[in-house]
Amino acid sequence: MVLYFQEDYFINRKVDVDRVMLAAEHMINNNISHVALTPHGSYGPYLEYKDSRFKEIRQNAKYRISTQAGLWRVKDLRSYLNEAENGWMFEIFGTWRSRNNGDKFLIMDNSLESNDPVIDYKHTGIIKGKWYREIVSDFLENKIEVDFSKRGFYVPRNPLLHKLDVLKKLSENVPHAVKQLILK
Repeated sequence: MVLYFQEDYFINRKVDVDRVMLAAEHMINNNISHVALTPHGSYGPYLEYKDSRFKEIRQNAKYRISTQAGLWRVKDLRSYLNEAENGWMFEIFGTWRSRNNGDKFLIMDNSLESNDPVIDYKHTGIIKGKWYREIVSDFLENKIEVDFSKRGFYVPRNPLLHKLDVLKKLSENVPHAVKQLILK
């Protein structure tokens, strides 16, 4: 089992270690492939699950596979990885690949207990090599000194232009994209 976490996620609250351990134990005892520990990844609505501390991520959920913090069975995570894909392609194509198998994906139910995610962080601290402006307050609050001028700040693009960038990136490897669509 592995805790997947990316280097540009900056934790802004104490991690609920007891719930991480609960999720790990539940995975081991119930042959679960993945437990999301934060609401940043897969979108609901979720399915009810036999243990009310969790919700089941639907087979056809958008971002069923995400690069957000979560526990993975190593063999299952490896089965979804493809060396031809970067992180966001893995989220898209990995989600497609996950739709037709029996792997069970859960998310901790954050409506229970303290209403807080197990692991809470800014969704990202860096976008396309630039600082995400919202991270500055967390750094100041935690007395972390950073020269933000060296990297600069990310300026969001027009959503339509962003979608065109995604299509352009996908078109760079048309055979792989088509193969993933067919396997879907």
